[in-house]
Amino acid sequence: MLMRLLTFIASQEGALVPSEAAAHLGVSQALIESMIEELARLGYLAAPGAHCPAQSCRACKQCGAACQPSQIRLWALTEKGQTVLQSQIPT
Repeated sequence: MLMRLLTFIASQEGALVPSEAAAHLGVSQALIESMIEELARLGYLAAPGAHCPAQSCRACKQCGAACQPSQIRLWALTEKGQTVLQSQIPT
């Protein structure tokens, strides 16, 4: 499940709305939060900032008319995270 979340975060270019991730993976938002903490603790994710700054929303993949920046969390895949995802891609 952690790999599925890591893949989802990568597909969202690091802009994560926990409720959307929970719906996509079919789990609770609380579990998403726990899994994010675990991925960060294991060194697969790093938080470049606590929340999406309002001025960044123009470029944010998640944004649109209903954008609520306080719900968006930004995550960067670390080198370790990128490596593990690339190893999962069949060649």
